[in-house]
Order: sequence, then structure tokens, then C-alpha cells
Amino acid sequence: MLPFQEVAYASEEPAQLPPVEPQEPVLDAIKAELAKTSLSAFDKQRLQDIALCESSYTQFEPDGSVLRGKLHPSDIGTYQINEKAHTRPEGSLDFYTLRGNILFAIALYREQGSTPWNPSKVCWSRSPAHW
Repeated sequence: MLPFQEVAYASEEPAQLPPVEPQEPVLDAIKAELAKTSLSAFDKQRLQDIALCESSYTQFEPDGSVLRGKLHPSDIGTYQINEKAHTRPEGSLDFYTLRGNILFAIALYREQGSTPWNPSKVCWSRSPAHW
């Protein structure tokens, strides 16, 4: 579980998306790439919520290095794409870049749905857009 996620127990209020100030350039880039797809409005919102929960719309650390997962350092960037599970053949999307991370996440979502991000589901499934 990511450090900013809350676990919802039966006797507690449901977990909410983490309160963050979105990093507008990242969110704008996500929206721009999603606008080019044929994904449904639901799926586009789900991918935005996943990015919020996985990284708070962050691709790079303040020092310019790519964001890595705190629990799993092999998780990379905005969508926390696992570099060990998703090897990159020559010429494939570079998920170390913002655009590559977004496009890789879209392709992964098309193939597997939200399953790769199930560890953070307690966060992104609570978005009011999905109620």
C-alpha cells in the first residue's frame, strides 16, 4: 500500500482520493493523450484517478530523476510502471519519460484493464466519478 492511501474498514468511512495540488503540466499531458484515444469517458477518468493515486500526478523528483516507488523502487513515473515486469524491447515506449509513461499506461490499460494497479484500488476506486 502506498504511504498516502487510507485503508477503509467496514466500520470506517470509505477512503478518499489523497488531497493534493495536481501538477498541472502532468495532468494536462494525461488529458491530452487520453483525448486522442477512443477510450470511454469512464476509462479516461479511471486512468486519471490511477495516476493521482499512484504518483499524485508526478513523473520526476525535484532533482530531475524519475519518480520511483517508495515500496517498490522498480515502479516508475506517473503510473508507477514496473520496470521488471514490463521490459522494454528495442524501439518500444520509454516509460521513463512523461509521454512514454502515459502511453504505456494507456496500452497496458487496454490490454489488462485496471488490474496492474489493483494494489492502489482502495484509492482510485473511491473517486466520486465512479460512484
